[in-house]
Amino acid sequence: MYPETEHWEAVDGDQKTSHSCTMIPLQLSYAWTIWKAQGQTIKSKIVVVIGNTERKDGLTYTAVSCVQRASDIGIDGRFPRNCLLEKVKKQHLMKERIKEGKYLVSRVLCPSL
Repeated sequence: MYPETEHWEAVDGDQKTSHSCTMIPLQLSYAWTIWKAQGQTIKSKIVVVIGNTERKDGLTYTAVSCVQRASDIGIDGRFPRNCLLEKVKKQHLMKERIKEGKYLVSRVLCPSL
């Protein structure tokens, strides 16, 4: 985004004065919480602010999954990779899922191991 300068002239009687104004072009936008955006498909570009911790499991996934294309999302600040990869394994809701996955691999998918 670059500043734009607008020039104009004003006439007051016999005097002509030149004026200019430099502004950054801004567009009105809205802020939602992740809870408000849950279940929505947002068809425009969004910016998500992701912290180092989540208040509730899965909020980062909810924020990222509400856009149609990966190019429609911007992440403000540092993307906490461990938030999606390492911490998910340690969440209390995932313990049963991981246990079931290990069972399926050991008994059903690869019984000879």
